[in-house]
Amino acid sequence: MKVKYLKAVSWNDPGSYLTVSEAARIAGVTPDALRGWLRRHGWYRYPYAVFWRGRAMVNRDALEAYLYRGNLPRLERLYPGWVGLAEMVRRYPLSHGVAYRACLRGEFRAGRWKRGIYVEPHSFHRWAEEMLTPIRHPWIRAADLARRLGMHPVSVRTKAHRHGVTVAYRYDPKSRMRVAVIHLVEWEDAFGPTEAQKLPDLPEGYVLAADVAEREGVTRSAVILWTKERGFEVRYVAAPGAPRMAAIPEVAARLYARMRARRRRHREEAGRAA
Repeated sequence: MKVKYLKAVSWNDPGSYLTVSEAARIAGVTPDALRGWLRRHGWYRYPYAVFWRGRAMVNRDALEAYLYRGNLPRLERLYPGWVGLAEMVRRYPLSHGVAYRACLRGEFRAGRWKRGIYVEPHSFHRWAEEMLTPIRHPWIRAADLARRLGMHPVSVRTKAHRHGVTVAYRYDPKSRMRVAVIHLVEWEDAFGPTEAQKLPDLPEGYVLAADVAEREGVTRSAVILWTKERGFEVRYVAAPGAPRMAAIPEVAARLYARMRARRRRHREEAGRAA
């Protein structure tokens, strides 16, 4: 093992050395974990590390280059005017998970600093405005088109990609997820007109859970789960050439709407009190 012993250490030098405890505090790990890094990557040699007064000292630049993948050493010089990803997400009705996955895909300019992600505001704003564009004609959700055709959404997207039909991605406020949307005009030009959704014959006194969910602004699974927890029967009906759809009693639908209205009223009262 090649080591180097120093008589003095310059703490003000940008390429100065840190103790293992200080370096571990910057990296956000324990000192033992950092020592494991040094052994694993062979850093116990000059210039990555030196020994001073019997202690191992880690090179600051080498540590930052390893942690931040080359984004050395100061955020202000590297990313002037950039803002943290979490702060930018709070400015828009977006979920952090959607923005984080888009960052990993490189859909807007982003960089890392001290284990945090920072984004270029203009690039993020352009991406967010595109994501928040309402899904209107000629765009249709792949799941809705699949329900019309009696196919699986993945099969619809695969068929669209294979025949050159435009598939884009939009943010769905109801599910707070990024959903696939298909250009309906291009689809109908390639495969002919699509019929409207075939609705099944409902049992007497039942309504579709999907209609209740759309009216209340929640997911279909949330309505079904709430109905089952209250002891109501959920029936599954299907029309020819269409997938099964869940139906719940009208009494359960009215109780669910009343519960949602009560929750909204409590939130408004709590907001006024605050």
